[in-house]
Amino acid sequence: MTLADIDTPFARKRVIEYSKRDWNKVVRHWVDVQHVIGSLWKTRNSPNEYGEQEFSLYLFFDEKLDGMRVAYRMTHPEYYTPEQFADTVKRYGIDTYEHLIETYDGYMKGDNHIDIATIEYVRQFDEEKAFCYSEYRLARLKRKELQRQEKRRAEQEEEKQKKRAEEERLAAERAKYLGWADAMSPMQFGRICKTLEKQVRTNGRVMTKRDFLVQSVQNGLIPKKKENVVTWWCGRESKPKTEYRLYDSNGRSYYNISKTEFDFAIYVQGRIEKNEKDSA
Repeated sequence: MTLADIDTPFARKRVIEYSKRDWNKVVRHWVDVQHVIGSLWKTRNSPNEYGEQEFSLYLFFDEKLDGMRVAYRMTHPEYYTPEQFADTVKRYGIDTYEHLIETYDGYMKGDNHIDIATIEYVRQFDEEKAFCYSEYRLARLKRKELQRQEKRRAEQEEEKQKKRAEEERLAAERAKYLGWADAMSPMQFGRICKTLEKQVRTNGRVMTKRDFLVQSVQNGLIPKKKENVVTWWCGRESKPKTEYRLYDSNGRSYYNISKTEFDFAIYVQGRIEKNEKDSA
């Protein structure tokens, strides 16, 4: 026999549940339930939005007292037998009042949550035990909140440290540009880094374009801009364009460089000239 086959008569009983408006409060209301097995009672089946039959289960240890919900909006009563639920309730240690008290005493020892609906249910049998559970619940909630606050503070401090570390890293990266990038926005700085932090090989050494330009200008190479440059390819003349070059000291051989590389080289050249002037 399944729960769908139970034909025991329905009785109107009062139960303890959470308030739909405030989950920190419990309410009592009346439901129609039929006896399943032992202390278990079942509500009427009702279709949900998918057309499935739903039901809830309640515990009543005493016919004179309010019940406690143990299963909410379950579907397909034809899938379950009364014995299966009886075994489940027993396995969770809530099949009798004595077992329920033992179970929730164990919850306190294990620092587990005890809900207010259970506390109100126990209050009907044992006011002192319900008071003990309530005090434990409030103390635990306070402790958990303090732990959450401490965790948030730790996360915020960690985030600050990460931010400081990133700022220090960016400052160190900017410092490599000798003041040229100090006023740049993070986006602008990111763009120039994509160009000037690329690796190049020169004279058997691998270095960044930035270091190559600094070293080249220090060694006397000169950045220049050449306007209206045309080239020929397969007998066709290209449109005039601007080229940026890094000339050797002889003024004849040169490297073609990008606009970003040129701007940085011009800055380095001006810095060197200023230092020479100041030291003269």
